[in-house]
Amino acid sequence: MRKYGLLVCLMLAVFAFSATARQGSFLDSLTFITVIDQVDGIERVIAGDIDMHGYQVTGGNVALLDQNNIPYNKAYSGYRGILFNPVEYSDDGRFNPLGDKVIRLAAQKLCDRDLWASEFLNGNALPMYSAILPTAATYPAIIVETTKTKIAFAFDEELGLQMINDRMLELGGVKNAAGHWEMANSVTGEMWEVEIVGTIRLSDERHEMGDYFCDQFEKAGFATRRIYGGGGDLYNYWGLTMPGEMNYNFYTEGWGSSGISLTSASNWGQMYTDQVRGDLPYATMDEEWCDYTFGEGFYEAARDIYTGNYGTAEERLDLFRLCEARMRENPTHVWSWNNASAYMIPEGIGAIHDLAAGTFIHTFVTHGLRFVDADGAPIMGGDMVVSNQEFLVNPANPVDGTNWTYDFMFMRPTQD
Repeated sequence: MRKYGLLVCLMLAVFAFSATARQGSFLDSLTFITVIDQVDGIERVIAGDIDMHGYQVTGGNVALLDQNNIPYNKAYSGYRGILFNPVEYSDDGRFNPLGDKVIRLAAQKLCDRDLWASEFLNGNALPMYSAILPTAATYPAIIVETTKTKIAFAFDEELGLQMINDRMLELGGVKNAAGHWEMANSVTGEMWEVEIVGTIRLSDERHEMGDYFCDQFEKAGFATRRIYGGGGDLYNYWGLTMPGEMNYNFYTEGWGSSGISLTSASNWGQMYTDQVRGDLPYATMDEEWCDYTFGEGFYEAARDIYTGNYGTAEERLDLFRLCEARMRENPTHVWSWNNASAYMIPEGIGAIHDLAAGTFIHTFVTHGLRFVDADGAPIMGGDMVVSNQEFLVNPANPVDGTNWTYDFMFMRPTQD
């Protein structure tokens, strides 16, 4: 009998019978449990403690699947980045280095994306510089602009550090006895030590990325504080407080798609404006903020892309080119990598796999998830146990509920 030391998040009774034949799903029940660490999830599958780790396996952990002969398919829509707190100064007058245009540009130069993709991801990723994925259909169509971005953001640590030093001196910064930058508070006028607070995910390679980013800013003379946690823990800082409170300076963000996008229509509107997402900090990125940050025309271009307000395919691409060029002048994210994630489908299990969404967050989970015999034929019934990094990051309300990928794992099987 299996024993679970972790909280069972949800038991889904997803079966139905008629008088003549079974209807509905193949399974009798589907139980989700929380297993934060990918390696732990793989090891529990090997031990027979659970049937499947349902979320992505990334980087060097993919080798564990190969070594233990666990079948998997890959999906290509996952990507990671560093989201900056968008304000220049907190409400109480503290300077936010990552709210300054010059330091944002310098931050790009401090990030060795090739190293991240090769070492953190063991080559299972492509370096990423733009909000448009390098695997997206739109990317090669605007290759001139995306190449300009790649060149502008290319790793150059010496230049990045010099840019920050010159800018801090220009802003009136001085270094204290510890070698850390101090600035005058814009409200009180008192000198205080500038601190960069990073909210850093622990569940995948964003841990290494966040530490790397803090290390680079320590080289630049800043004191840093690192807050580690899961998605729900860190959302309390970056998603449930106003940017002006400045409870964080950056968050190690992660994104994915529930399908292959042919248009990348939402990328600019979602990541740089208030048009797609209603939560923080995006809700503060209104037209006025966009005009100040990216120049007039960016907000309208992002809206026109999202709503399809263009007459020809070339007009659409011109809108993308405008957004790419404006973002390059004042980047509010560091886009890090587009990863090739493995989704296990162990022997004895059948599932529908999507090349973007993977195994569990597409809309056909309920229709295809099943146990199978040695010939691959479906077995009616059975109780399947699946793990994921976390659940219920936000409340799963029917109206304006959670949009977290983790929560979609248990929401999709309950939908028609």
